[in-house]
Amino acid sequence: MFWTQEIAQAGNYIGHWMKFNDRSLDKARNVTVFPTDYEILEIFWTNWMEKSGVKRFKMKRTLTSEMDAEQEISGFLGVK
Repeated sequence: MFWTQEIAQAGNYIGHWMKFNDRSLDKARNVTVFPTDYEILEIFWTNWMEKSGVKRFKMKRTLTSEMDAEQEISGFLGVK
């Protein structure tokens, strides 16, 4: 399952969030197969971003809270 959400600041597009269920993890979040879905998608999206000329991007594993997400976004944008 995937969902995406665009992020905008002052009317300018600055990013995109994507979430997916990593099928290579069990319910306890233990890895069951290698490479994991995340590792495969990380290679794919890094390659795509670089070839598309994206100057700055960051991939993160699942964050545990809204506060963690806000801190990651603020840190990426350089906002304190």
